Amino acid sequence: MIDTDALSREELWSLACDWRRRALHGDRTAHGPAHVYEAAYRRRFGERTTAGVLKDLRPLAVLADKGRWRSR
Repeated sequence: MIDTDALSREELWSLACDWRRRALHGDRTAHGPAHVYEAAYRRRFGERTTAGVLKDLRPLAVLADKGRWRSR
């Protein structure tokens, strides 16, 4: 696991979104890291949920072909 205190706001948000997307696509090993990054984000920067921005739930292989997903 990465030291979350060393990450910038954008890096932490990106990791939280990436891991939550994996969890939502059925990767059972992604739930733990998603929670860790989301909790670290809330602790450092306030309330924000990742699930609300993950509207594109196509398979990860399809998303990888289109390039890296970016949060807004």
